[in-house]
Amino acid sequence: MMLSVLLATLSAFLLGLLLAQILRQAAARLRERYDLRDTAEVGELLLEIEGRTALVAGIVVGAILGVFGLALGGLAFALAVWTGGAALVPMLLRRRRERWRAALEAQLADGLSTVGAALRAGHSLQRAFEQLAEEAPQPLRRELAVVVRQCRLGRSLDEALDLFAQRARSEDLDLLVVSVAVARRSGGQLSRVLDRIAGAARERMRLKGKIRALTAQGRMQAWVIAALPLLLFFAMAWQRPDLVDPVLQTPVGLGLCAAVGLMEALGLWAIRRIVSIRV
Repeated sequence: MMLSVLLATLSAFLLGLLLAQILRQAAARLRERYDLRDTAEVGELLLEIEGRTALVAGIVVGAILGVFGLALGGLAFALAVWTGGAALVPMLLRRRRERWRAALEAQLADGLSTVGAALRAGHSLQRAFEQLAEEAPQPLRRELAVVVRQCRLGRSLDEALDLFAQRARSEDLDLLVVSVAVARRSGGQLSRVLDRIAGAARERMRLKGKIRALTAQGRMQAWVIAALPLLLFFAMAWQRPDLVDPVLQTPVGLGLCAAVGLMEALGLWAIRRIVSIRV
C-alpha cells in the first residue's frame, strides 16, 4: 500500500511538472501578444486558453487525479476520476471563454458608439480606436491596445481588426471588420455604419438574454435528470453496499457503469443542443 502511494505521488509530481510547463508556455505566448508585465494579468489570461492547450491540460489534470484514484479506489474509480477531470478542465475554460466573449461584445457595442461620435467630431478612424483603447474597460482595452500597437508597427487598420476578430471569434466583430473595410473603400458614412452595428449588437445581446431566460428551466432539468442516477447510486452504496459491490467488482457491472456514463453524457449533450439557440 505504501509503495502504491509513493508511486502515485511520484507520477502526480511528474504530471504536475508537465502541466506547469504547458501553462508556462501559454503564459509566454500571452505575455508576448499583449505585452504584459503584470503577473496577475497573465494569470487572468491563462483562464482564456483554448484549443489544443486546454485539451492537453485537461488530460494531464485528469491523469493526476486518476493516479491518486488508482491508489485509493481501484481501476474503475481511477478511470471515472480521469474522465471527469479530463472533461472538466476544457469545459471550465470554454465557459470562461464564453463569458469573456460576452463581456467583450457588450463593451464593443458601447465602444462603437464612442468611435462613431469621434468620427463625427473630425477624428480619423485610427485615432478614434486609439482613444477608445485608452478609455474602454477590460477586456476590450487590452484587445484594442494590441490593435493600436500593430498599427504603429506597420499593419493597416483593416488587417489589425481582422486579427482581432480571429482572436475573439465574435460575429459582431466579423460584421465590424467587413463593414469598416467596405465603408473605407466605397467612401460611405462610417459613423452611421458604426452606429447601426452598435444597435445590432445591442439587439443581439437583448435577444440572447431573453432566450437564456426562457431556456433556463430546460438547462436546469438537464442537470437534475443527469444527477438523479448518480445520487441514487451513492444512496444505495451508503444504505446497501452489498448490492453495489458486485457492480464495481465484476466485468459485467463495470461495463454497465460505462454504458450508463456514456448514455448520461449523450443525454446531456442532446438536451443542451436542444436548448442552445444561436442568435
